[in-house]
Amino acid sequence: MVTVNRVSCSDVFVKRHSFSLRLDMSPADGGDGGSRKALFSPDEMDGKNRRCDSTTYEREPRLVLKSGILNAQEVNVEEKGQRYFADIFTTLVDMRWRWTMFYFCIVYVLSWFGFAVIWWTILISHGDMDHFEEENWQPCVVGVKSFSSVFLFSLESQHTIGYGHHRMTDICPEAIALLSLQSIAGVLIEALSVGVFIVKLSKPKKRSQTLIFSKNAMVCQKEGKMYLKFRMADIRHESKLLETHVRAQVVYKKTAPDGEVESIVQKEIEVGALEEDEDRILLYWPTTIVHEINEDSPFYEMSCDDLAKAQGSNGSGGNEWELIVVLEGVVESTGMTTQARTSYLPSEILWGRKFRSMMKSKGGAYLVDFDLFNSTISCDDTPLCSAKAWESQNQHQDSCSSSGSSNGVTEADCTGNLDHGDGDGNTAAAAGGNKDEANDTSTSS
Repeated sequence: MVTVNRVSCSDVFVKRHSFSLRLDMSPADGGDGGSRKALFSPDEMDGKNRRCDSTTYEREPRLVLKSGILNAQEVNVEEKGQRYFADIFTTLVDMRWRWTMFYFCIVYVLSWFGFAVIWWTILISHGDMDHFEEENWQPCVVGVKSFSSVFLFSLESQHTIGYGHHRMTDICPEAIALLSLQSIAGVLIEALSVGVFIVKLSKPKKRSQTLIFSKNAMVCQKEGKMYLKFRMADIRHESKLLETHVRAQVVYKKTAPDGEVESIVQKEIEVGALEEDEDRILLYWPTTIVHEINEDSPFYEMSCDDLAKAQGSNGSGGNEWELIVVLEGVVESTGMTTQARTSYLPSEILWGRKFRSMMKSKGGAYLVDFDLFNSTISCDDTPLCSAKAWESQNQHQDSCSSSGSSNGVTEADCTGNLDHGDGDGNTAAAAGGNKDEANDTSTSS
């Protein structure tokens, strides 16, 4: 049962899957008491000009979890077991360690036991068990008198242990052929096991555990342009990633009222460090990745209110879209490629915020404070309207500043201060911030 809460951004602080917008704060409320321009009255906020009113849901399904795990499980796959067995090496590598060890133990024991049964059959057919104590009898295998001793001989032969008590003679050609076959089988099993263990030990997937992403993405304006930003870092100091590049895709999900996903559309967006479009970065320190919201961006016509409406707008607790981020790089110590993933839902994108700086110089070196990794501060002068409307208004003001006329975009639509409290960001103004994430950002969001 999905619980729906209507949250007005005029007077609500950060709550789970909700946000707040405060235009004026007195010192008693934690603000600086300074005068700020209110673009619309409380009556207007409750009327048609209400900004960033969000519909929030307690459950938000996503395609990629924050940890990077794909949140989609395949069911009803035809001949799934046969297909996995056909690629047995990859299947064993992807298994958990305990299952890999278990299956190899089973394979070894079955191979020892299986060949022991064949050895036992050959010895019985040759009559070695009936003439064991006869001195003039020439057996196929010397020193074998029971099945347990045959099992030991099978194990010793497969692994070339050669204790010396059990040994084979040249009397039985079928025993010679079986010994050759068992030696080949033993080499193949050992080659498979060693290969799987080496690949699992050097598996670059675990390297992604030291690659972290910010819990929220931000929308803010800088120098007249709107940007979508998120932060990533490599917390490993000894070895860094080489040839690091980042990709981002917006995945649109069309969901029916019964929860069935009708279609999924993927759209690549340009991202890079700072305001550059180059996706290759040096991840030697925490880096903020930005996407310029221009006419080629899928967010070009998205306003603060549209971002809020995107939360759970499909009726079944789903979201209109999901931003999936992929970071790839070469592990310096092994030369293998690793990948880290995460995603951002509309409820995890904060409007009018920016990341706080983490680096400071001390004693001829730079210190990186990861307590501030998710910390944000207010991004002043971030408009509430879309980037398209913001650019249209700026162009209109440049051409008609003397007449004061408008072209369908009013000042109240786009300009204003998103007051987030004091300078430390104690109160977040965002589209879709949540309480749990706000607590983790120490003093903000």
